[in-house]
Amino acid sequence: MIARTRDMIAGTFLVPDLTRRPTVSTTYLRGVVAFAEGRGISRRALLTRAGVAEIDLDHDDARHPLEWLLLLLRAGAAIESEPAFALHFGQHVPCDQVSLAAPMGRAATTVTEALQQVNRYAPLSIDFPSMDGGDRYQFDTDCAGLWLRDRRPVDAWPEITELVFARMVQGIRRIQRSDVVRAVYVKHPIPAHRAAYDQAFGVPIHFVSGQNALLLDPAYLHTVLVPAPAHLTRILATHADAQLAALAQQRTCRGRLESALRQVLHSGQFGISQMARLLAMSRQTLYRRLKAEGVTFEQVLESLRHEIALEALRTGRTPVRDVAARVGFADPAAFSRAFKRWSG
Repeated sequence: MIARTRDMIAGTFLVPDLTRRPTVSTTYLRGVVAFAEGRGISRRALLTRAGVAEIDLDHDDARHPLEWLLLLLRAGAAIESEPAFALHFGQHVPCDQVSLAAPMGRAATTVTEALQQVNRYAPLSIDFPSMDGGDRYQFDTDCAGLWLRDRRPVDAWPEITELVFARMVQGIRRIQRSDVVRAVYVKHPIPAHRAAYDQAFGVPIHFVSGQNALLLDPAYLHTVLVPAPAHLTRILATHADAQLAALAQQRTCRGRLESALRQVLHSGQFGISQMARLLAMSRQTLYRRLKAEGVTFEQVLESLRHEIALEALRTGRTPVRDVAARVGFADPAAFSRAFKRWSG
């Protein structure tokens, strides 16, 4: 079991710097939780063992350290006594249930165009900032056939390879029923659940290969795809592009501050000194970095409170007093005055 990402200090936690570390979306984490529940695993038991709080899954657009995904996958494997838990997750949960990358890929008319779309939107599910915008997945052709390579940075996470390749193989076979996949190559050693690989892939598996790649029939590149309706694609693209912009924003100091504020607003402990401490920097450094981005702490706080309040009130199901408490107001009347100030 890898250590919990949050570092407990004086009853609270340091918010990890996600500007340089791999991150995962809330949607992806929810996908693991839903898959585990579908297999009879208690939600509470899974989250408790992984050390992930329920509130961490509340916000659709939040980013989390990629280690949290590993924590959930390994917690599921331990509770179920099933070391192939991550592999089964990839087999049985299609990409479009946890990411926008697959739906955007279905807007394409060629396999090459589909991969370009997947590369563009893949960071919305799992993001590797160290790739600096480079394509994560790449096609190459040689005498052996067509290679689909995962070029993510070196790591020690075989579960990521398992679930990604299991999901890719299932997706390829849904598009073209002929025997397109010829072999699977992975960097990690042979696992204890080797037999599960045979069941999932049904082709030769090469372990400790020096690359994470699928070897495909070159004819796959010529597969004719039937694109999704254009009007649906436009709607999805608008949302997906906004999500990409938000992802870029979350790599900023303001983005880190907003992520931290979301987790503590309900507690009332969100002064600039407390937030600077959670972000592992001095108050002066936080002030200076926000100023360089053209905002103040107060502006970020007010904007975020307004945004969260609008989200909660839009459904009409949350009492005003509960919304007030969620954004850090002990007095509903004070919240009402603030909301009128925000919205005019």
